[in-house]
Amino acid sequence: MHCLAEYIIAISRLWVLAMQLRRYAYLSQQTYDIFEIIRCLTLGGPVSACPGTSSPTPPSSNLNGPIISNLGSKPALVPTPAAAAPLPPPPPPPPREPSWVTFEVHAITIPGEIIHLTGDLGELRYWNSDTPIPLICIGNSLWTVTLSLPGSTTFSYKYMRKWNGPVNAIQGMIKFFGSPDPPPLRWEPDPNRSYTTPESGCCTISGSWR
Repeated sequence: MHCLAEYIIAISRLWVLAMQLRRYAYLSQQTYDIFEIIRCLTLGGPVSACPGTSSPTPPSSNLNGPIISNLGSKPALVPTPAAAAPLPPPPPPPPREPSWVTFEVHAITIPGEIIHLTGDLGELRYWNSDTPIPLICIGNSLWTVTLSLPGSTTFSYKYMRKWNGPVNAIQGMIKFFGSPDPPPLRWEPDPNRSYTTPESGCCTISGSWR
């Protein structure tokens, strides 16, 4: 009798453990049914507790502990945070105020020869010797021109001489009798001149032909 009582107690404890495991989805339905059959054959019990009837339904969550999902089920999908929107491009820098720059150069020329200017800015024709900027002689071999250039800008430039042909009949006669013409284009010798314009306002660059 003593061994039978211990056997019944052991079966009861196994059945209680099986119910707890099944409740939290640690035990499959098939294994739980086997424990139910053993319990019914050993201890007896109501028909509703035997295999083929309803069994404890695993809860969706445990209020007193962490959420326990069914074994073999797919893991819950964690939403991916949306990517941050790209930052807008920085605003363009404000346009520079123009500077009015007066170029003055002392250069002795012959009739028909004109001093020109070119450099590495668009306003200076980008070193184009075909369309340089002509200067005006205002007397005493002083040639000058005033241009609008971007402020706070460093640039390079150079003067040149261009021969435009005889300017009057006397020079035409001299040419007729074999006087040679000067070269049609003559650059100032190196190095290039350079200058930095002020932020705004007016300035004058003075110099002499080299």
